[in-house]
Amino acid sequence: MKTVCDPEALLFVGTGGSVKAVDRCSGEDRWQTSLPGTGYEIVSLLCEGDRVYAGSKGHVFALDARTGEILWSNGLAGLGHGHMCLALQSAGSQSPSLLVAGQANAGALSTP
Repeated sequence: MKTVCDPEALLFVGTGGSVKAVDRCSGEDRWQTSLPGTGYEIVSLLCEGDRVYAGSKGHVFALDARTGEILWSNGLAGLGHGHMCLALQSAGSQSPSLLVAGQANAGALSTP
């Protein structure tokens, strides 16, 4: 069972195909989630509210910031397996978009 905690008090670290939440005050581990299909690659992270978006080796994931539970994932077919950048576009939009840059192409996914 994963520990439930306030996402405002956490530092998120992405490496080795995993995301780890660390208490910013004590340095104690709160949760760790392995990202399927990413091997031991570096993980790009983007945080918004109660979500942590993680991208690695051609996959993007949405995690619950409080528990580390994977809420959804997308294999980003056709984008390759290179380094990844994540960004949110929300100004003037009804709903934000998660923008993902792969090795040679880029795609956009709507977030709920």
